[in-house]
Amino acid sequence: MASLYHVNLVQLRGFCAEGTHRLLVYEFMENGSLDRWIFRKKNSDDTTAENRNVLPWEVRYRIAVDVARGLAFLHDGSKRKVVHYNVKTQKVLLDTNFRAKLADLGICELIDREQEKNQTLTIIRGTPAYFAPELLRGLPVTEKSDVFSYGVVLLELLGGRRSWDLVEGSEDVRFFQGWAVEQAKNGDIMSVIDKQLLEEVTDNYGV
Repeated sequence: MASLYHVNLVQLRGFCAEGTHRLLVYEFMENGSLDRWIFRKKNSDDTTAENRNVLPWEVRYRIAVDVARGLAFLHDGSKRKVVHYNVKTQKVLLDTNFRAKLADLGICELIDREQEKNQTLTIIRGTPAYFAPELLRGLPVTEKSDVFSYGVVLLELLGGRRSWDLVEGSEDVRFFQGWAVEQAKNGDIMSVIDKQLLEEVTDNYGV
């Protein structure tokens, strides 16, 4: 993993393996993980920087592109295909300029391109809210599971809430993902957008 280099991947700088000490040292990302900036805290007394500020639409769009480029490199830019298996907002780290890098390849899978159609998982990996349903069915390992997880990240980036959050005010008990799909089917996709972004998107893009 240390040999993989891309501008949108967090770099492993070193490690320690002495006695009982097992440490990995990664490059420092000044603004931490994406989830700290897009999921608003319910405690109104919280005055941390990420709870006072709202990431503008332009920055969120750039973050989405950065993560996509990192995944594209893992899937198609290295000698062996790399499937991340744990793409989520907590694994997207932001530098001082809010450029995004994908972190934590600890449970990834290296796949020989000649054998990828026959390679299957023996253990389910990732976070339930993010991994693709086919992982539960023992299907061959592909990069499609990362693409599904990336789609969940995009939804959270757009909506400003976690995919497993219950939607307030809905007639039925709905999690954000299912509710967002229903809104899109009903032609009301704007209701999915983070309310803190809605005015900016409306003014700048006329939607």
